[in-house]
Amino acid sequence: MRYLSVCSGIEAALHLTTAERQAWAEVDMAGEVVEEIARSGGYAKVRLDGRALLRLQDALDHAMHERCYKVVDGLTTAGWKMQAVKSNFEKEAEGRTYRASMVFSHVGPSKNVVGFKYEVRDITKPEYELVEVVDNSMDEPAKRMVSRIDMAAIDHARQVTAVKAGRYIGEILDVAGKVVTQKVGRDGTTVTHDAARLSAPVTVGRVVDIQYQGDKGQVQELVKDGQER
Repeated sequence: MRYLSVCSGIEAALHLTTAERQAWAEVDMAGEVVEEIARSGGYAKVRLDGRALLRLQDALDHAMHERCYKVVDGLTTAGWKMQAVKSNFEKEAEGRTYRASMVFSHVGPSKNVVGFKYEVRDITKPEYELVEVVDNSMDEPAKRMVSRIDMAAIDHARQVTAVKAGRYIGEILDVAGKVVTQKVGRDGTTVTHDAARLSAPVTVGRVVDIQYQGDKGQVQELVKDGQER
């Protein structure tokens, strides 16, 4: 029984999720280094272990640079424009300007890169509001990180431009993150609502009456032909 227990512990320690193994493979990291990361409990735990970071710093530096290149390529494809400071990218969304800035984490005397994140800011106004910090996690492909950066800007822009007064009746077309999109005209006109300001959750496909009173949009679900509550 003790032997089985020890073997089970070793097997668990060597386990990485399929997503994390794929992410390491995406940056040409394999073999002993990946297995050492697995024995340490995965990249998320390695980042919290100073000794592990120092031990793996050279390999991580290579992997993080490869990962950065993939994210940069993805941002460019998604319409983000590299600025004079090459760690900064900017994009317009709903008439607002957003900046995604890469920030590295270093260890050791050689300042090896062992992690990075993107700070997404709304730079439409001088205060440069921080919208979201998108951290690099190795349990997803690089394109998923690009999507999180992109959606941080888009969701914020939709929230800022969301209606804050009036009455709107129509079908809910989309509920994405913090933003609700509603069709309010036969010509296809839509409005967006900040989900946090609605009095109740709404469901895609339902017809609702949303009337703003003070700081809240009061939600009343209506019934259209052939639809049940």
